Amino acid sequence: MHGTLLVNLAVVFLLAIALAKLFERFRLPSLVGMLLAGVALGQFAKSTVLDMAGISASVKEFLGDYIFISGDLLAVSGELRTAALLVILLRAGLGIDRGTLNRVGIPAAKLACIPCLLEAGVVASLAVCWLGFSWLEGGLLAFVLAAVSPAVVVPAMLDIRESASPRAKDVSTLILAGASVDDVVAITLFSCCLGFAGATEGASLAGAAASIPISILTGIVLGGLCGFAYERIVRSSQSHPARLTLKFILVAIFLHHLGELKWFPLASLLGVMTMGFVVFEKNEALAHKLATTLKGVWVFAELVLFVMIGAVVDLSVLGGIGPVALGVIALGLVGRSAGVWMSLAGSRFTPREKLFAVIAYWPKATVQAAIGGVVLLQVTAGTISIPHGRAVGEEILAIAVLSIVITAPLGAILIKTMSPRLLGTEQKDT
Repeated sequence: MHGTLLVNLAVVFLLAIALAKLFERFRLPSLVGMLLAGVALGQFAKSTVLDMAGISASVKEFLGDYIFISGDLLAVSGELRTAALLVILLRAGLGIDRGTLNRVGIPAAKLACIPCLLEAGVVASLAVCWLGFSWLEGGLLAFVLAAVSPAVVVPAMLDIRESASPRAKDVSTLILAGASVDDVVAITLFSCCLGFAGATEGASLAGAAASIPISILTGIVLGGLCGFAYERIVRSSQSHPARLTLKFILVAIFLHHLGELKWFPLASLLGVMTMGFVVFEKNEALAHKLATTLKGVWVFAELVLFVMIGAVVDLSVLGGIGPVALGVIALGLVGRSAGVWMSLAGSRFTPREKLFAVIAYWPKATVQAAIGGVVLLQVTAGTISIPHGRAVGEEILAIAVLSIVITAPLGAILIKTMSPRLLGTEQKDT
């Protein structure tokens, strides 16, 4: 049994790596190849192929055990996706310093909130009007979609910083800072919507609403304390960076689990990012060690994240809502674009630089892959209750995957092709 699982894991990841390399050759995000590998070998494709007539029982057994993603892997896909999300949030926290935030100033703060909230408002309204969602369900979908992708944006902005003019570097820094916090805003508000959905029947809406600022505050405070304690404990440690990073991830896991216990309001994902920020503030040398190692960890975590999210999506759901879902995604991006332009209105950035920021804020991938299946997972487990139940959970997951497939390659291509024209950069081929 264990040998079968290992071979199955190897087959799945080899296909994912091959498709990732293929997409890279066409200058497209590798994560889309990983996602499609998960779809091709996931539960929808598995049930479709194995139900086909003319396939012998022995062939079905072979395909089910060795080729398609096994039930054992699918059973832990939620935990694996959560672990990958914690890794990217730790990396984001370690990449933001107070000096950078002070330099880009108020526009970065606006970019962190306004585009996310405008897109979420558009998506939630359309979900209610077009898809028949309740407002709570619309809010859950809205904050799944209302986050920019660090997996696409961060590497592209770092490339620009290495090969660009001072003005272009300021634009890339602005986008890096704003996009990182944008993700946290979306995830925090998504967590708050889950809190409403998980409230007991006797819980009042006023009480649930009051828990939002409390959860944000406790997330920042506990995350800061964890980061401070971790830095103090390992400050003089001579341990290998890999061991230091493992301890860092374990602290993040325990902090996130504390939030899931729901003993008190806690935005645990915000706390995880705050951990990284505090470590960077207290010990920059340690932060760089952790960031370097986490970059290596992300190579595997990214593979797990996108393969597993592709594996659980039900393509038949998109058959019924596909055109409407495209409209929701597209108009949501219109709202996001308006939010970016509003955020930079009156700033020192030129119209060309503002247009580049609009484009750079389109790609979606990491957050959607990490939390796109959370509603379905928690509805199935009975943790939350929403009016339309599992059906809406499946639709949210399908729309999240569709948003990745459309916006990740589109955004990556436009960032690469438009940066020379709008910022005057000459990016290196990768």
